[in-house]
Amino acid sequence: MGFTSQREFAVFKTLENVIDGDAKDITHTIFKELNGELSIAGWWDRAQVMKSMRVKIKGVLKGKVEVKEAQKLASFISAQK
Repeated sequence: MGFTSQREFAVFKTLENVIDGDAKDITHTIFKELNGELSIAGWWDRAQVMKSMRVKIKGVLKGKVEVKEAQKLASFISAQK
């Protein structure tokens, strides 16, 4: 499927269950958007980085799921170490 980490595969499996559409492409898009944040050492302990990640994830999910679902998914995805 072209995933480079267990994190990406976990996100894909989660999206596959809740998104109408191509979860694989959406997963790749999310991780492309998050590349900068994920390269920051200790990103999971930095509130501003986590917030930036959630905003980017919600942007990718906009129009694909309802707003509340996008918020839940953004929180889940950004918490994946």
